Amino acid sequence: WVYFGAAEYERVNALATDIVAYADKMNAKWITQGTGDQDWAEYEAQLARMGLPELIRIYQAAYDSYAKN
Repeated sequence: WVYFGAAEYERVNALATDIVAYADKMNAKWITQGTGDQDWAEYEAQLARMGLPELIRIYQAAYDSYAKN
């Protein structure tokens, strides 16, 4: 398990809620309608705009802290 400080915990919850909802929506769309390369590129761009790189950084920092101990 990795642990977050209070500020990180709040930020993870804020980011992950929207990102997971968007990912679930797109997964359902692709299962029922298929997808193409342009859709995938837009999906990646939207995740970046939604803060996925920040979310990954927060998780990485928590893991790095855990691994040191």
